[in-house]
Amino acid sequence: MTPETAAPRRATPRDAEDLTRLYADGLGKPVDGARLSQRLFSVDRYFLAWVIDAPDQPGLASAAVGYLYEDLCSPIGPDGDVVHLTSITTAPSLRRRGYARAVAHAFISSAREAGCQRITLTTAPPPEARHLLTALGFVPEHAMHLDLSRPTGRPSVHPAWNPSEPCGM
Repeated sequence: MTPETAAPRRATPRDAEDLTRLYADGLGKPVDGARLSQRLFSVDRYFLAWVIDAPDQPGLASAAVGYLYEDLCSPIGPDGDVVHLTSITTAPSLRRRGYARAVAHAFISSAREAGCQRITLTTAPPPEARHLLTALGFVPEHAMHLDLSRPTGRPSVHPAWNPSEPCGM
């Protein structure tokens, strides 16, 4: 099965365990499986998750996960709804086969179908992901956040953000 024959599909509640494992393996950090299951089971219209089943093995090859939010009267979403892509991940053994591109295209198409005009992404992608993101049309923008876990609560720029890098992400 190749990306040409493996069509992305919306994630369902039955994917929660495989999504949890994929994100733990692909991102190298734990994922709250119970919370993910709750979002999938609730059929939350604000939660968007697209997956591709792994070829010739149980589990998932790749996933794109994010959410839609109403962003009224802000510079980011002056026309209303915005989608935030939280992450795209692919099983380490299945990378460089087009799966991430396929789930990303499905995710972007679903955002368009929902009437969104903008997708945000706040991440510091590894070099191999930068090419995909720029090829999909993502452009760098400066983003700030407030880290409430820091004692001072001071706003900070993501530590991996480097404005001198070509894609700036």
